[in-house]
Amino acid sequence: MNLGSKFDFTFSLTVPLQKGDSIKFNFPEGFHFVKPACFHRNSGSYATPEVLHNSRMVICNAWPQDMAVDTWHVVSIIGVVNPEYSGFFKTFSLETLQGVSSYVYERVAVPTPVHISPGSIHVAVRSASVLMTTN
Repeated sequence: MNLGSKFDFTFSLTVPLQKGDSIKFNFPEGFHFVKPACFHRNSGSYATPEVLHNSRMVICNAWPQDMAVDTWHVVSIIGVVNPEYSGFFKTFSLETLQGVSSYVYERVAVPTPVHISPGSIHVAVRSASVLMTTN
């Protein structure tokens, strides 16, 4: 709690991303970022992070490679600071974006609350849109 961490989002896409497209990661209230980094583990590439005004959303701008459908992608968000308290958190989601615009290709949400307590967490959620996180 209130410590820096890394979140790994594992997901598959229904709409492919082209080189230059972006992904916005939304975290619940209480989270924020310190010098975030966006890392695509499949390709070993980084995107340019941009923290939004509410400090709990980060956009990974302009990925340097395509991301195909029907493939498990793993994106690590480094520099996430967890809330100062433990509990159940909901509204984790990601949105794939056209280029560096606000046009959303698709939105993937974690449908169940995530329990965060001192130590490591692991969350696996499978639904029509699949998203898994680890910390």
